[in-house]
Amino acid sequence: MDCRPLEVFKAFEALARERVAWVLSEFDMGGDEFLSSLRHRDDGAGLPVFRLDLSDFNGLDEVGALQNIAIDGDINNLCESLSAIGGSYLILDNANLHCNPATSLAVLQGLKELTSVLTEYCTRIKIIVRLHIRPDVAGITPIVLRALDEAECRTYVELHPDGRNISEIDVTSGAFYNHTFGVPGRIDRALKLLSYDTFENVVNGSSRQSVDDGLMLSPILTSAIEMLQQEEGLEARTYDLLTALTFFPHGERIKTVKYFKGNQRIRPGMADRLVALGLAETPESYELGTLRGEQERFIVLKPSVLQFMYRRLESELPALCEEAADVYFGRDWRLGRPKFTIIPRNTETKIGAVVEQNASVILLRLFSDALEDKECSRKELLNRINMLNRYVARLDQDDKYLFIVKFCRSALQKLDGDEFHLLVKDMRYKYARAIRMLGRYAESITEFQSLLSDQNTVERTASIYVNLAFSHQRLDDIPAAKQAAEDAIATKVKGEQFFNARSILLSISDDVGKYKRLQRLADQARRQQCFVAAHSMQLILTSQISDPTQRMHAYRKVCETANSESDTYNGYRAMINFAELAVNTNEGLSESQFRQLLNAYKFACSQRQGPLFSRAHKALWIWLNRLKQLTALHQLFRHSSLVQRLTNKLADEKEYVIKLIDYCRTEGFSNVRRSTPEELYRYFIVRAMSYSLVSVHELDRQDAPLPAISYAAS
Repeated sequence: MDCRPLEVFKAFEALARERVAWVLSEFDMGGDEFLSSLRHRDDGAGLPVFRLDLSDFNGLDEVGALQNIAIDGDINNLCESLSAIGGSYLILDNANLHCNPATSLAVLQGLKELTSVLTEYCTRIKIIVRLHIRPDVAGITPIVLRALDEAECRTYVELHPDGRNISEIDVTSGAFYNHTFGVPGRIDRALKLLSYDTFENVVNGSSRQSVDDGLMLSPILTSAIEMLQQEEGLEARTYDLLTALTFFPHGERIKTVKYFKGNQRIRPGMADRLVALGLAETPESYELGTLRGEQERFIVLKPSVLQFMYRRLESELPALCEEAADVYFGRDWRLGRPKFTIIPRNTETKIGAVVEQNASVILLRLFSDALEDKECSRKELLNRINMLNRYVARLDQDDKYLFIVKFCRSALQKLDGDEFHLLVKDMRYKYARAIRMLGRYAESITEFQSLLSDQNTVERTASIYVNLAFSHQRLDDIPAAKQAAEDAIATKVKGEQFFNARSILLSISDDVGKYKRLQRLADQARRQQCFVAAHSMQLILTSQISDPTQRMHAYRKVCETANSESDTYNGYRAMINFAELAVNTNEGLSESQFRQLLNAYKFACSQRQGPLFSRAHKALWIWLNRLKQLTALHQLFRHSSLVQRLTNKLADEKEYVIKLIDYCRTEGFSNVRRSTPEELYRYFIVRAMSYSLVSVHELDRQDAPLPAISYAAS
């Protein structure tokens, strides 16, 4: 069931070549599942498996180096016993690399000597050295078991014997992945919990419900945490940093949490200490890993440590969650005046997505804690509902539709008893609209019709009818679209909704002069400062221009106008339309236009904008390929591939895998491997192997460029 075929193959090759495989497997990272897959690949399923716990191992130089590890602590007896058994696997586990550098080096060198002695004496043994922290010594390059990405997590759940305990929508929404971080051990326990508890309690429950009672943490890491907690003075702030990061599960910058639980500033060096102790890590993400300045340093707790801290802090969780809310939303949130200034206004940076995910966790937990607290007043509960609503409104202002759907789906299930409250109805409307903007038109129609059955203001009623008209139009239900648009106009509400309804009626009509009338309507909307409606109509009109060059320049003008009038969404649409034409001309893209296209792509990718995303990706690919930016192409593939897999566009993904293989065979795989960041190259190779388009044997022997493969033949 392991979803990491490249790592399995690398370990298999290492065992075949040297009979020793070094594996870096963090706790809960599915090490046992990986070993099972490896044994199956190695045709060794019937061979016995032995394990030595090396937590007390300090090297082979000491007398009795294997004391408390092997019987009698005698290496000769160990070799004779293993040799007598014949073919077998030996796991060397839990080596203590959390100590000082000199001791860690002695442990690693001792491990190398031990594996050398064992393989020389026991000719049929195969050894897996399983480490929990990355070694820093020449000659040891471990096979790293990483967490699953969201698409791999879905596959893992589908194949899991307890996968029946979770509904498809709970998996596809991304909520389960965000809860488990793609860590196999955590997925296993969560699926087991779901056999007798609800998804809301397990994934989106209160602070106390979020405690993972089944988690096991290494004694070495547990001792390190206890040591930090006992320190005093300024050094005690390292433990405060550990505590702070527990409530920002997706990581944070030092500058954001520097005053958590105290007036003394948390310093960047304290983050280095957490990393050295194996409790935290710096991100693999290129953008987050290269934030400038010491205070900009980004750090995230390892998932197993995060869950262990939750269990350790269980009695303090609600109070500490409120302190985390102070960091993100200001102390006045307790008075009903939250601030959202820390949340970026766009989706163009990776840190923005991290903050959004942390904010969602904190807000949902705050509300769940209030529901669980029997002493919480109705006023305080409404105060927290107000926070949820204002947060959704902020997301809506920034066109973050996917985030709205994910957040509201969890929040609204907790608000069943208040579904008719004005604040909750406002959230339900924004949720329905976000569903429509994600292209889920039938689902949005159901939500809007449900809203119509309640009492609404006339302005909200007009908005609902306009959204219904748009959804019916996209489903080619022209009579329903026409009726909804007419119903919107019948409300006599002026402004954006009136112009949207009129433009829908014109666009679906058979009137030969409809585009002239649409132009007049767009001009009228602009005069009345209804810019969003005006830009939407202008995009329709521009699409009717027959000359490609004129159409391209018209799109550029719409883009510039929309951006100047804060209509980000239509600005992105116009930019993508412009770029599709520009990348295939001699004119191409200026540096400024390239940045705008990149921002449009990031928006479409992060918010799963379907066709908009596919067109932005294609335009970017053509331009980067034209500039021969191979690393950028790998990075683009990494982001787009995940969305393509999550949206079941595997044919699209395969098309770009083949294009990258073509490029790699032209340049030489070894050359590409050396010039491409390891994370990006590994991901590409794993995806290429999944389609059986390239083998590890082929990769290893590519030292010189080969002729390119034919796309048509593939």
